[in-house]
Order: sequence, then C-alpha cells, then structure tokens
Amino acid sequence: MQKAAAKRKATAPAPLTRTAAKPVPVRAAAKPAPPSAKPERPPAPSAPAFYEPLDLPEQYHIDRIVLMPRDPNWLYAYWEITPEQYGRALGKLGISAEASRAILRVHDVTDLIDPASGRPRLADSRSYFTIDLVPMADRWYIRVEQPDRVYCVEYLVVAPDGRAVSVMSSNPAATPSDRVSDVVDEEWSTGGPQQRRAGRPPGLAESKWLTEQKRRAATSPGLGGWPSSSSARQNPTGKPDR
Repeated sequence: MQKAAAKRKATAPAPLTRTAAKPVPVRAAAKPAPPSAKPERPPAPSAPAFYEPLDLPEQYHIDRIVLMPRDPNWLYAYWEITPEQYGRALGKLGISAEASRAILRVHDVTDLIDPASGRPRLADSRSYFTIDLVPMADRWYIRVEQPDRVYCVEYLVVAPDGRAVSVMSSNPAATPSDRVSDVVDEEWSTGGPQQRRAGRPPGLAESKWLTEQKRRAATSPGLGGWPSSSSARQNPTGKPDR
C-alpha cells in the first residue's frame, strides 16, 4: 500500500500557480522629420503704374481762375488762390486777412482782345460789374444781361478803406446768342467728286456764317484758364465799383 500511495503521489499533477506576465515595452510613435526648408511666400503684388486715388484732391496748389459759358445769360467761374498769392496781395494793401474781403469783377471785353497774346486788355475796360464773394468761396455762377458777348472775370482783394489789388484774371469766354441765326444766304453745291475733294468750288463766295465764326474764333481763343501771375494792379479809382 505504501508503494501504491507513493506511485499515486509521483503521478499526481503539479499544483497550478499564477505568475504575473512580463510587461511588453510599448514603442513610442516616431516624430515626423522637420522639413528641410520652409516654403517662401510669394511677393505681394505691387500697385499698377496707372493707379489713381478714388477721391480727387480739393486743391492743386496752382493759382488760376477759369471762366466758361453755360448759356446766353450765365457764366461759371472757378478758381484756386494759394495762401502765398493771397498773402502777397495783403502785403500790398498792408492789412490782415481778417480785415480783407474778396470780389469778382466781371468785364465785357468783346472788343478788347489783344490779337497778339489773345488776352483781354483789362486796363481799357469800361464796362464791368462786381460781385461780393462769401468767405472761402472757390466757384460762382454769374448772370450777364447781354448774350453773344465776350467776358472776363478778375479776382481782387479789397481793404476796408476801399483800396483794391488785382490777384489774377481769367480767360475770355464768349456767350452764345439767344436767338435764331439770321444767316439765310447759305450756298449749296452738288458738284462731282473732284469738287467735293477740293472743298468749296472756285469762285463761291464765303458765307456770312463762316465769316462770323472766324471773327469769333479770333476774338475768343479758347476756354482754357491761365495761371495768372500778373503783377497786382490797383484800382485807379481807389474804390471797387458796385
């Protein structure tokens, strides 16, 4: 019996024991490699050469006054007087800006255009009227009584005692007629191709309308303003006319 017990003991299975599993090392995620070179941003587009600001400047710092006709009885004038130009006029008068005032003198210069320069001879003007300007005015609508005439405006600075200095003058401007043209002697020709290429047929008298247009063109050379830097001229009467 002892032998049988020993045999059973020898063949009995070994008792089961639980052992802790060894931890498996976790491999860390590989870091992305840094880029070899940082990509460059494209350069900002430059402004085109023809770029212009959206808003027009209020001043151009150019001394000038421009006159143009609107219809037979109305003119329109606009101007810019720099502080330096206005200061020179004040110096001639010996007054301050607060004591001064500005006026426009509107001249009828129909027969006073110098053929050589195209400028009106304001020193010979005897038909004019004046307009008192409000402070800081730089444009004005002007009503004239006589159509079909040539006008010119003059900007003056006036002292409290009535002395006046001319700062600048405008270009001459011709107003149109207020009635239907009385030219009724137009001559028409229906010549052949040779005459049409040559223009007016030989011997055809020039019409009154064409003669009048040439006269007006000679006495009104254009509407462009002149940046006047003419010397200041005092009013010989000493006081501006109303």
